[in-house]
Amino acid sequence: MRYLIISFLFIPWLLTAAWAQPKSAISTGYPFPELQLPVPDSAQQRSYLGLEDTTGRFFSPSAINGKIVLVEFLNVHCPHCKDQAPIYNTLYRRIEKDPQLKDDVRMIGIAVGNTRPKIANFVAYYDVLFPIFSDENFFFWREAGGKTTPFTVYVRQDQPGKHGVVAATHIGTNHEVEKTLQLLSEIINESPKDLLLPQEDLVDISAHTPVPFSEEKIITTVRRLFSRQGEIVSLDKIKGLPDHVLFRGTVQHGAVKKQYYAEVVSRSTVCDICHDVHFVYLFDGAAKIMDIEALQLTKYGNQEFDRQDMNQLKTILQRRLLTQANSFEPDVDAVSSATITSAVISEALNRTPGMIQWLEKNGLFPPQEETN
Repeated sequence: MRYLIISFLFIPWLLTAAWAQPKSAISTGYPFPELQLPVPDSAQQRSYLGLEDTTGRFFSPSAINGKIVLVEFLNVHCPHCKDQAPIYNTLYRRIEKDPQLKDDVRMIGIAVGNTRPKIANFVAYYDVLFPIFSDENFFFWREAGGKTTPFTVYVRQDQPGKHGVVAATHIGTNHEVEKTLQLLSEIINESPKDLLLPQEDLVDISAHTPVPFSEEKIITTVRRLFSRQGEIVSLDKIKGLPDHVLFRGTVQHGAVKKQYYAEVVSRSTVCDICHDVHFVYLFDGAAKIMDIEALQLTKYGNQEFDRQDMNQLKTILQRRLLTQANSFEPDVDAVSSATITSAVISEALNRTPGMIQWLEKNGLFPPQEETN
């Protein structure tokens, strides 16, 4: 297949097509993905999940001993996830005391974008009673088409090794313990086969997030980043690059012409009261981040990043190369009061090694410097 570089000046509709895909979370009737979760170190948790005889380091949700697995996607920095922690502790206790539910319902948490130490602090502070697993790299979140946290998925189990089926979902804080207990009682009596939607009714769970900005604003932002490096000689959009929106441009500074690249990134947030994340960043022929410009980046209270925040973000990002993924360490890698936004940015940049490999394979990277 031949890959082209198309000038955005002549074909602006390519921008719209690249960002037109909707995003939806997993919903009722969908098979729940067989995630590879780490076997808990705690013997009590292994017993609770029915994993005493599990061999190996990982298990899938279908291996959990129960007719229903309640999966809570959360983020330890999300205010509503914090609010839900004591509610779900109450729900856990009520389930364990209910003779009709305690042997058939299991609860687990999946902490999106959080490291194990941060999860341990959350568990200790809120005295969380059920196992929580780290999804530091957002992999499980993407598999479930995650949208915002807290997000609860009620999975009606089938047989071990076979996908369970989503029986219900709840986005946002779930305050209704009594209604949840009633729902669980109803789901137990439903058949996974009857819940599963026909294949033709299933649609792709997209990981793309629409960009709420005009093409003019996006292109202006891209040009601003290139112009900071010198006089723009050429600027084109690379076509055919999967899952990325990327521009390549030549800039002249003195007698030297250099090529740079700018990616337009849009990601949904994790927190249900936070703004989505939209930004453009510039990198050079050494895969080093040179600059970044916000389309929409917000911190606590959904306040826009100010100049100090952007300078802090640049300092953080200029330490990393795009040829390798990096673990997100909140105490080091987060902009003040913007931990969740910083984590989403880090996750987006962890997808760049594949992008660089694609560019190399197609002869588009690294660029050659020119001298007049």
